[in-house]
Amino acid sequence: MDEWGQLQLLVTPLEGFAETSASILQMLATGVDRDTLIHLCGLVGGWSTAMVMKSKRDLVEKLN
Repeated sequence: MDEWGQLQLLVTPLEGFAETSASILQMLATGVDRDTLIHLCGLVGGWSTAMVMKSKRDLVEKLN
């Protein structure tokens, strides 16, 4: 995923973490409780892992 795609993940409003939909950046700026922070970290960690794996696959394809 390119940098713009990564940014979109951080600024896209999410539902189910607060009373109203908000982006990860908005939630972190306004403060969240411990449980919500743990869930957001897991979500972002999953996204970053997927991006790293895709980058590695792309690199292997270029080398072959």
